[in-house]
Amino acid sequence: MSLVHRVSLAALVGIFLCARTCPGFVEVAARVDTGSVLIGDVITYEILVTYDDTIVVEKLPHGVNLTAFHIRDYRAIPRTKLANDLWQEGGQYRISVYRPGLYVIPPVPLRYHGKSGQAGELITQPIAVEVKSMGVTKEDTLRGIKGPKSISVKFPIWIWGIPAALILAGVGVVFAMKRRGPKGTAEAELAATTVLDEVAEFDRIPAADLIQSGDLKLLYTLVSDTMRRYLARRYGVNAMELTLHELALSLESAGADANDVGDMISFLEQCDLVKFARFIPAHDEIETLIERAKNLVRQTQVSAVATAPETSAGNTADDRDGEGSTSV
Repeated sequence: MSLVHRVSLAALVGIFLCARTCPGFVEVAARVDTGSVLIGDVITYEILVTYDDTIVVEKLPHGVNLTAFHIRDYRAIPRTKLANDLWQEGGQYRISVYRPGLYVIPPVPLRYHGKSGQAGELITQPIAVEVKSMGVTKEDTLRGIKGPKSISVKFPIWIWGIPAALILAGVGVVFAMKRRGPKGTAEAELAATTVLDEVAEFDRIPAADLIQSGDLKLLYTLVSDTMRRYLARRYGVNAMELTLHELALSLESAGADANDVGDMISFLEQCDLVKFARFIPAHDEIETLIERAKNLVRQTQVSAVATAPETSAGNTADDRDGEGSTSV
C-alpha cells in the first residue's frame, strides 16, 4: 500500500472516530419570569435547549422534582429552527410555593445523544427565588400616637357600685357554666362525631376499584371534590369555585393555620396534576391517597377535639363534688 493510500485511510479513520466521539453543539438554559413573589403567586420557569443537526434531545418530563415548588401546569415548547441553523425546544412550568422564605429551583438534568450514538447529559443552573409573606410590611405598620392627657373627673359615689355588680354577675355566670357539665361534654362529643363524619366521606370513594381499573383521573377528581366540600363546610369559603391561589387567600382570611393552608393547597395541587396534566404519581402515593386526605381532615379539626378530654374530666370532677355534698 502506497504512502498516499495510507494517509488517506488514516484520515478516514480519524474522521470516523471523531464522528463517534466528538459531540455536536448543544447547550441548555433555564430562566424565571421573576425572582421575587408573594405566597401562592405563579412563577413561570422555562428550560430551553439549543442544539445543531447532529444532536437528538430527549423530551423533558412533566413531573420533574422541583423540591419545595409545586408544579401547577406544564407546556411543551415546540421545536423551532433559529436563524443560525440551530434548533431550540424545551418546556415551560408554572410553579408556586405556599410558605415564605428563600428557595432555590434545583438543577434539572437533560439527556441527549448524537446521531452517531454517543450519549450525554446537561444540567440546568439553579435559580434562587424569594417568596414573601402577605403579612404587614413596614409601610403598613401603625405609626406611634401621642400619649393620653390626664383629665380630672369626679364620679358620684353610687357609680362605684357598678364594678361590684359586674363582678358578682361574672361569678354567677361561671358558677352556672360549671353546673352545666353534661352540655359541655355533649358539645365535645359532637365535635368528635363531626370529625368522624368528615373522615367517613372519603371512605365512600371506591378507591380500590378505581386503582385496579386504572381510572386515576376519576379517583383524584372524587378525592379533590370531597376535600373542597370539606373546606367549604369547615371554613365557610366557596372552595368549589375558587382557584388554588384564591382558595389559599380565602382560607387564610378565614383564620386557617398557615401550615394547614400549605398542606391543603399542596394536596389539591397534586390532585389537579393528575386530573388535568395526566400526571401519574408513584404507586405508594396512589395507595395512600385516601389516608392522606383523612389525615388532613384530622389535622385541621384537631383543635376542636383537643378540648374534649379536659371538658369531660372537669365536668366529671364537678359531678362528683355535687354527689358528695348531696350524700352528706
